[in-house]
Amino acid sequence: MIVVDMGNIVRAKCSNCGFDSGHLCLEGSGLYDYATTDFEPAFCSYCKKLLVLDFLKKAAKCPKCKREVVFYNDSSLKKTKRKSKLEKRETKEDSTEMFKLYSSFFLCPECGKMTLKFIWVGLWD
Repeated sequence: MIVVDMGNIVRAKCSNCGFDSGHLCLEGSGLYDYATTDFEPAFCSYCKKLLVLDFLKKAAKCPKCKREVVFYNDSSLKKTKRKSKLEKRETKEDSTEMFKLYSSFFLCPECGKMTLKFIWVGLWD
């Protein structure tokens, strides 16, 4: 079962190169379509772009190059600290894991470093 957050407004900023999403990214879904959509940040490794796409669609693709994207809940885009053996046993690493955008650093689409932060700005509906 996938749990969908209601709508959050987030902004992505990189402390290394100064990348700023320059716009507010919508995350989650609004009240009207909460059961059928879940907008989340994604990365196109071919175009090197931060995108916001529907996570609930199977095999989401970049609108520009039409290649598959990786969503920012994927561990390959997240800077991870070493976990204890207990934490490893307790953590589920699967594609239905909730997006935890505010507690870690992520891959910056511009400089390629794990220095991108998502900043919560507000709510939308």
